[in-house]
Amino acid sequence: MNDETEIINNLFKQIKSCSIIDFPKYEFPVIKEEELLVSDEDRRITFKNGEFYDKDLHILKLLNGQVFEGEIKNKGEKYYLEEGKYKWPSGQIFEGEFEDNLFKKGQLEYGENTYIGSFNNGIFEGEGEFKFNLNENVKGNFQNGELNGHADLQRENIKVNGDFVESKPQGHINKFILNYENHIYEFENFDFRVEKIQDNELEFKKDGKKLTYIQELDNLNKDPNSQEEEIQKEELSLLKNCLHLINIKIPEFQQPNIPSEGLIVEEEDYPIIKFKNGEVANIDDDKDENELTIPNGEKFVGRLDLDNNYLLKEGKYFWPSGQFYGGKFNKENKFETSIENSKLIINNKWSYKGKFKNGKFDERGEIEFQDKKKIIAYFKDNKIKGQMKIEYNNIQIEAEVKDELISDIKIDLNGQIYKIKSLDFNNNTSIFILKN
Repeated sequence: MNDETEIINNLFKQIKSCSIIDFPKYEFPVIKEEELLVSDEDRRITFKNGEFYDKDLHILKLLNGQVFEGEIKNKGEKYYLEEGKYKWPSGQIFEGEFEDNLFKKGQLEYGENTYIGSFNNGIFEGEGEFKFNLNENVKGNFQNGELNGHADLQRENIKVNGDFVESKPQGHINKFILNYENHIYEFENFDFRVEKIQDNELEFKKDGKKLTYIQELDNLNKDPNSQEEEIQKEELSLLKNCLHLINIKIPEFQQPNIPSEGLIVEEEDYPIIKFKNGEVANIDDDKDENELTIPNGEKFVGRLDLDNNYLLKEGKYFWPSGQFYGGKFNKENKFETSIENSKLIINNKWSYKGKFKNGKFDERGEIEFQDKKKIIAYFKDNKIKGQMKIEYNNIQIEAEVKDELISDIKIDLNGQIYKIKSLDFNNNTSIFILKN
């Protein structure tokens, strides 16, 4: 099932871009002004084209198969329909008043459609009701054949009470109800003008539960600390900062500068061992930790694999830059797993605790920043892949990460819950957020 954000997004796009109401075309009476009277007898009025009106039966039969039942009245040499029923061979029927041989007021039936109301020059005008079928209808004000002004619409899955322009909801909407995938969405009292809708928070109900729809957040990639236009709502500003937390980039870090072959050159001055690249190790079999000093300033304190070319096994590794790692190493002298109470620390600004594979973050791990931001996630090749959780002050964020797409986002901001269907930071697009 689609997330509510996608439902609301598609709903508003549909209403903005296309008309909900499409009134089918209908036929007009064919009464030509040039059909002048030939004779007016006691029982019949005959026109020059052979059509005639029976005074006793009050029936006018036209050569095209159309029939009028009702009163006609002459004005000079011309006769006009007054009031009655007009039938077409197609099955269309109009019953009501005429003006200049066109519909004025009454009921028009064609196909499954019925219109009851006023006309102008045969076109819907003024107050009227249009029935699409037995269960769907709209009542409101018509202008030039279109719904313009206040109206009440009921279709199969949508009910609207509010203002319309050219048969589209536009302006103030009192109530908007959508039945979508067996859920009822209710909107009340909002401004549906396109230029205003982006500025509004819109409260609504899903199956009776109150939610809030925040229209758009733009420029997601912009630095939250940079100068930008003043944001009217503090809440939106906080949400933008939350989204920047999601888009955290993992900094580069160094691996130990020790060749995986690490062969011994000489071992004569035991416990001092020299390697062929100039590294020096102080080995003491009676101690749990040995010290390895590297010419570039890096240093290792811990256990060496005495039976396997003296490779790093487990311990602490220090860099002149301030980077620090405490944990196990693999057979290529790369990080394997950070051990309890120890971790990878980068420039004292952030740290990682968890598993590695070939020296890169792998499977479940935890990143903690200097300002106490914390990310608990699943990693692959130093990138977040799968479930992610972010904790920062009074903010908690949960999401699913796949490639560059972040989905099923849940933000807990001071106890207020916000939901986002998906984000793609490569495509700087607007997003839609629900809160409840």
